[in-house]
Amino acid sequence: MAKVIYLVSTEAHSGKSALALLLALTLREEGFRVSYMKPVGASIIRFGDGYIDEDAYVAWSMLGIDAPWEYASPVLLTDELRAASLTGCVEGLEKCVLHALQHLSIGQDLVVMEGLGRTFDGEAIGLPTRRVAELTDAAVVPVVAYRPELDLDSILYSRHMYAERLVGFVLNGVPPHLVEAVTRQIGPFGARHGIRLLGVFPRDSVLRSISVRDLATELAGEVLCARDQLDTLVETYALGAMSGEAAFRFFQRKPNKAVITGGDRSDVIMAALRTSTKCLVLTGNLRPAVRVLSAAAEQGVPLILVKDDTLTVTERVERAIGHVRLSSPLQVARLKETRADYIPLMQAIKEALALEGPAAG
Repeated sequence: MAKVIYLVSTEAHSGKSALALLLALTLREEGFRVSYMKPVGASIIRFGDGYIDEDAYVAWSMLGIDAPWEYASPVLLTDELRAASLTGCVEGLEKCVLHALQHLSIGQDLVVMEGLGRTFDGEAIGLPTRRVAELTDAAVVPVVAYRPELDLDSILYSRHMYAERLVGFVLNGVPPHLVEAVTRQIGPFGARHGIRLLGVFPRDSVLRSISVRDLATELAGEVLCARDQLDTLVETYALGAMSGEAAFRFFQRKPNKAVITGGDRSDVIMAALRTSTKCLVLTGNLRPAVRVLSAAAEQGVPLILVKDDTLTVTERVERAIGHVRLSSPLQVARLKETRADYIPLMQAIKEALALEGPAAG
């Protein structure tokens, strides 16, 4: 069976999806035969007559894997599976994972696996990351999302959770100007505790963006204008809850954003249109005034009308931004551009797995 590397994270949106894909693409370029699997999928989207995990779909599409799609993410955390876990142990899930891995290992040097958003996700169905690592005999690399109040306890706990399977950890999403200082601090900290720091990588606003099209889909919104701008990328969001002039000053500080406000707030919408706004999300199913709609259409800024209230929409937008989807050509190009930055990480993983050279032929 092929060797297995398992990228996991302590919290959602750590950037492990992009990292897993980068690893697979880079090793393939070096001549290794590499496949991909997400054993347990939770970002479920419709696919043909069934469903698939969104991250697995993107990875398989980019890697061009020729295998039955159900192997991409053999266990899906559907509502039915969650409900079944309430009444007792769900049988057969480990067999599903192993069957898919065995199939994807045929003729391969390595299978790159991606975990769920958090370490303990999957516990209710008997497939937390710890158990998946044991089941698949995988080497493990936790991807830790950077926060100013960095969760050092989670980093240390990974040593106890994965023991000899732990290759080291990655710190991801660090503000570019802090990369050097963070590396100087965290590297020695990890070494003192016997955990190798494999890399500190800067936050990439392009990779963590979402297209206006995907945002509209995520919110089940109606696009009212500027449909030719739906592939524009949104990097952040701003809540328009203040008066027009105050909103304008606030919006000036946030480039390439989506603005969330009620459709009846013409003053806020017009203020947003005077700044670097990529789209406006109009909440409460309140349609804007005709003059506002005309101004947005003239400037090429899509207005997305949604039924939910502002609080609900804000929570959904916050979850959507930062989840690397790689659905935009700009994001795919950016991913390929950054591969050289990850060469030391790839080398460390190859050494840990004893991948000594590409397979012949």
